[in-house]
Amino acid sequence: MFKNSWAVGQPNKVLLRAVLIAMLFSIAACEPSDERRVEMAAIHEKQAKAYLNSGQYRAAVIEAQNVIQKAPSQAAGYILLAQTLNELGQYRNSLNVLEQASAGSAGTVDMTGSDFYLTKIEALLGRGKFASALQILTQHGSAIPQQDALYARARALAGLGQLDEANETLRKLRGMAPDNIDAIVAQADVALLQDNNDAANGLLERITDIAPEHIDLRMLRAKMSIRDGDFASAEKQLSDALIQLPQADTLTPKKATILSALADVLVKQGRSAEALVYTRVLAEAFPGFEVAQEKYREAVTLFEKGKLDQAKIELEALLSEYPNFDNAAVLLAVIQFQQGDFEQAADQLNDSVDPELVHPEITRMTALSNLRSNRPQQVLTMLDAFPGTQKDARLLAIYGTSAMAVGQTEKGLTALQQAIKLEAGLSPAYIALAAYYNRADPPQREKALELLRTAYANNSQNPVLAKRLVSQLVLTGNAQQAEKIVSQRLSAGNKDLDALSLAAAFFASQKQFDKAEQYYAEVLKQDPANYAAAVQQGIVAAVSGKPFEQVLAKLKHAATIAPGRTNAYEYMLRLVKNDNQLQSVKVAL
Repeated sequence: MFKNSWAVGQPNKVLLRAVLIAMLFSIAACEPSDERRVEMAAIHEKQAKAYLNSGQYRAAVIEAQNVIQKAPSQAAGYILLAQTLNELGQYRNSLNVLEQASAGSAGTVDMTGSDFYLTKIEALLGRGKFASALQILTQHGSAIPQQDALYARARALAGLGQLDEANETLRKLRGMAPDNIDAIVAQADVALLQDNNDAANGLLERITDIAPEHIDLRMLRAKMSIRDGDFASAEKQLSDALIQLPQADTLTPKKATILSALADVLVKQGRSAEALVYTRVLAEAFPGFEVAQEKYREAVTLFEKGKLDQAKIELEALLSEYPNFDNAAVLLAVIQFQQGDFEQAADQLNDSVDPELVHPEITRMTALSNLRSNRPQQVLTMLDAFPGTQKDARLLAIYGTSAMAVGQTEKGLTALQQAIKLEAGLSPAYIALAAYYNRADPPQREKALELLRTAYANNSQNPVLAKRLVSQLVLTGNAQQAEKIVSQRLSAGNKDLDALSLAAAFFASQKQFDKAEQYYAEVLKQDPANYAAAVQQGIVAAVSGKPFEQVLAKLKHAATIAPGRTNAYEYMLRLVKNDNQLQSVKVAL
């Protein structure tokens, strides 16, 4: 929240892992003794810290890697490498380093000290994974110095939008250390977020008294000036902050933030030519960024116009050139999901989505894509690791359905029941529970019916729920009640597609085939490309004893709607009773 970040180029995760493994397992021609290796590791560690403190980040990375090579079972090298990556804003790579070390990719590494936890928390906060940071503080807070833990907790709470709780935590920290500059800066930032200018100004004055040259003081004053429309003052504050930054051998997140803000301020003052000086620096630091963004914007425009196939082509080309462009991968997955390609969508989303960092709808789509492509275990793995699962009714419904699919019945039932408590009208949870009771041994169909009645009472507009309830009523011998619901929906929906499809299926189940055919014909009149209705119309014609050629004609029509789908062909072959009919089917095929 209070540390600025910038989207810098992320090394390929696989490459990063390969580099680590190569370092950890390479065997030199002449191995030094264990004692000598410890001495050499200590020398490299000292040098890495010196480079890190002086802004020589490239050298710090090399020295941290040397520490890992000399002492692969010690935490120091990994922590130093992760700390350096944090300073560069490469939070994802920092987490990769820490997680691979913790998992024992280099042997047994004890990653339980305060330096490890604070480094990981910093990376999580930088990535925007505020709930995960709080989780570590809850689980391992006793291993972290109290003031550091309070400061990290306040940042995480502020990131989650819990500003009052963040303020209270910072007040507690300042009660222990009244002049803690980081805490005062954080309080001022929270005050600005709460539009409490008086409090913010008072805190800024306090920072001025304690540390008048503090860079964050200038950045906060610039933020206030921008909000007030005083761009000249903002320019001065940002320019002073830029001059004040320590020298570094690469562009840091804070410097990138200042340069970007300066460019914006200059543009707002009508000085676009001067702004180019700063935007060029950013462009040189992130080659290809603007080009990729422009291509992405073009794909978004195509998507918004409904030109999904064209947008898909653009996004695939973009990702072939910039494979780590997560936003492009997510948009491509959205298109694939809309087109029913759940497996491809799941592949894209699994590689690109972190549930904590995306809109809840994207998280739900990721889980649903995996479930629909028959990967329920992937759903459980993803949602078990996501702190927000237990508070999201729709995620719980998907989680519960996935748990049932892998045989974890009690876990599934608990999740589905909790989903209903959170959202009484959540149809998928009721439908999943009803399916469970219908499959029970012996079947508990009345209990399933009760659930579906309750769901329908809460959400009578849901066509899927109406279909399930009508089917359940028929299954339990309540056909009259089912027909009443069908009639109500036909009347209320003015014979929309959902109501017509429901009526057709119901009358087919009651062997009122003429009515069923009539409603399927109305569906196809409104939606000529409705493959399911066309196939069902052919099946009803066959069951009702219509002549072979009439049935074949209907199924042939269905096949022309979706030549790649097999249902129509399968039913054609089932009709065959003699050689002449077989020949007719061959011609149709």
